[in-house]
Amino acid sequence: MWRGWAKWLAAVGAVVGCWYIGTSPAQPESRPATAKAEKDARPVMAVATAEEFVKAIGPDRIIELAPGQYNLTKLTRRKLDHVRWTEAIDGEYDLHIRDCPRLEIRGAGKEPVHIVINAGYASVLNFHNCPSLTLSNLELGHEKILGYCTGGVVVIEGTTGVMIDRCLLYGCGIEGLTLTKVKDLTFRDSTVEKCTNNILVARDCDKLAFERSVFRRCTQYGGFDFVDCMAVTFTDCQVEGNAVREPLFKTNLNADEARIIFTGGAIRRNTAKELASPANMLTIKDADVKDNSWQATEEVRNFRSTISPLPGGGRTYITGPGVSSFSEVSHLVYGSIEHRQALEKANPKITEPIQADTSIFCPDNPPKDVGPEKG
Repeated sequence: MWRGWAKWLAAVGAVVGCWYIGTSPAQPESRPATAKAEKDARPVMAVATAEEFVKAIGPDRIIELAPGQYNLTKLTRRKLDHVRWTEAIDGEYDLHIRDCPRLEIRGAGKEPVHIVINAGYASVLNFHNCPSLTLSNLELGHEKILGYCTGGVVVIEGTTGVMIDRCLLYGCGIEGLTLTKVKDLTFRDSTVEKCTNNILVARDCDKLAFERSVFRRCTQYGGFDFVDCMAVTFTDCQVEGNAVREPLFKTNLNADEARIIFTGGAIRRNTAKELASPANMLTIKDADVKDNSWQATEEVRNFRSTISPLPGGGRTYITGPGVSSFSEVSHLVYGSIEHRQALEKANPKITEPIQADTSIFCPDNPPKDVGPEKG
């Protein structure tokens, strides 16, 4: 029975996670990149279009993006020394940046510069063997996706020395950060939000430091998933409003030297199976941990996933961990995901991701949805 529900929930998660409607302002005409000297002797390549940005990619340089939006989806896929295009699924392509030591990509101006793709199966930016990599003042994610999403936001592999500063990584994007064999990463004053599988996944990494950052409103499966990772620390971070089925923090190790340290900040209003697994592998110091689903009383937990008829018609459904969307509630109550919009209309004060122990009013005989779901 549970395996059947798990397969259905995975399918629903893929469908509802990535309906994003967005617009892209027209890009200015392409013009040659300019360069000027920087104190550390790296040239600063000033770019203003997506085409210029990709052409400027290389080692030992700073690429400074003028304010605006850079859509990488419709670029001409040229063969460049440090850029590779690999097919993801269904004719969509991942942009891979390779072998670029001391590369910095930064947005100019006060507001983050927006790097976006419209390809749901591809990740926004992929980095391989890019030691001393810096990303700053950027907003990255998927836009205008009409279908499934399997691509992440920022993927980094085989890299030592990473700084991500003042960046927003948003969903759609199944994972905000996907890290493999990364060492000495600092994620500072940045945000991961609204991702649809995990907040982040890290494999075989060492010395990951998350500082003064926010992780919020991510849904579906897991939160922070660390596999064979050492020296992971969170300092003055906010983890709020996420709704996942698995533990919020998870590691495959149980040795003391692999313990995750969370100091200061807050872990609030999250829905998850439990705080951490193994439970003793997360050490919390001086952090505000409250109003999370695993902290509810036994009486409250007993009401989860119950359906109760109402005297005036309709019924209420009490959500439990893992049910974070109106589509999931629609299927559980009516046997079909086609009543999502009716449920949203009937519960105007409730927003996704829906937290555990939320009472959802479910009207009798609701109409079917009209038009595509929204993400």
